Amino acid sequence: MDYGISDIHGHYGPFCRLMDKIKFGGGDRLFVLGDMIDKGPDSIRLVKLLFSMPNVYCIAGNHEYDFLKYYRAMMQKTEDYDRVFGELCRYFTDGNLLDWETVDRFDLLPFYIETDDFIGVHAGIPVRNGELLPVSQATCEQLVYDRRFKDPDVLPQKGKCVLFGHTPVRYLTGKDEILLYPRAPRLAGRFNLAGGYIRAWNDGGDGETAGWAIIDCMMNLPLLYWASEELRDPRFSHIARRHADTAKSAFVREDGSVCHIVVFDPQTGKRLSSLGGQGYAHGSSWTRGQTWALYGFTLSYLHTKEESYLETAEKVACKFMAHIPESGLIPADFDQPTEPMREDSSAAAIAACGLIELWKATGNEAYLNGAERLLQALVKLRCSFSPERDELLENGTVAYHDAEHHIPLIYGDYFFTEAVLKLIGKQTFLW
Repeated sequence: MDYGISDIHGHYGPFCRLMDKIKFGGGDRLFVLGDMIDKGPDSIRLVKLLFSMPNVYCIAGNHEYDFLKYYRAMMQKTEDYDRVFGELCRYFTDGNLLDWETVDRFDLLPFYIETDDFIGVHAGIPVRNGELLPVSQATCEQLVYDRRFKDPDVLPQKGKCVLFGHTPVRYLTGKDEILLYPRAPRLAGRFNLAGGYIRAWNDGGDGETAGWAIIDCMMNLPLLYWASEELRDPRFSHIARRHADTAKSAFVREDGSVCHIVVFDPQTGKRLSSLGGQGYAHGSSWTRGQTWALYGFTLSYLHTKEESYLETAEKVACKFMAHIPESGLIPADFDQPTEPMREDSSAAAIAACGLIELWKATGNEAYLNGAERLLQALVKLRCSFSPERDELLENGTVAYHDAEHHIPLIYGDYFFTEAVLKLIGKQTFLW
């Protein structure tokens, strides 16, 4: 499999996790389209890894080009190589890892890659009358700096596919949102009309899970609301509201606790049963499921102003807040045994996000106080701010009965960061 990526910008940890996620192996190829360095904390650590991988092909971006200009200017000023090297080390946050071999590898980076199928550049290549000109005619500056591809009229209509980085998506669309149009139809395609639910998981083709729906899906619905607004197509919103209505009646119990998995008959839509899923047991209160409902119904209310969604969110929130332990640390399941104690820091972070939005929607400061209590417990007891570690939150739990517990979860870090930004008024609303 061939992969392309650009603008990693010294983010060694996230890059390694991405490679693990796609199971990148010896039979794959990766094309890195420039800007491997700067901004992030691990520029040299990252490029040393990339340069050591035989099936990774790197080209220079504007940040590598600027570094090379700085290096060459230094070499013209002095013949004191030790002084030059010292200045180059100070150029990077992790410059203590730099060596002359890596400097030489920077100097040998090409400015484009051309295969039988595509041309890979960092920024742009010459186009005339909608046709690509030979990439060899481009200047280095055009290859690494040019943003003319943000203009649809400049995009080539003929010739090879061009892969490029450098230009943020918002420059191409005029909006900050990521291009998600293809995602919305795929999500909508999982909707079961008879049961009014969005199917959760695929199966091996035997239809075993065709009737399974999960409370987590409440957090997917904003994509459909957004797509309806962007595309002026109400079908996506109709599907989102049908699923929310089903979740309200089929997942949320009278006491405000929530089922993780509900099984429907995919032919008739009849509710058949519920499953414990990632919680302690059937009928228990899996805490992260509580938070998916708390935040998810709040978001559906914000998009639709349907009062029953707000009422449901408040019902779930009251159940959750009533069971917050004195420590403020959230267990994996509110109904789990006292021992072994299994926490889920991600549930606390997600709940904080939902409670803050509930406070904004209702003016009820009890929700804000609940969110602050959860975040204070995380900051004081479960946050690692060490530069030697990638994660922020400790003690996440994916599922009560998993073999591993109290591990970092990337979505825990995300929702913790989102909650903090909400509190200080700097969050960009992504939902």
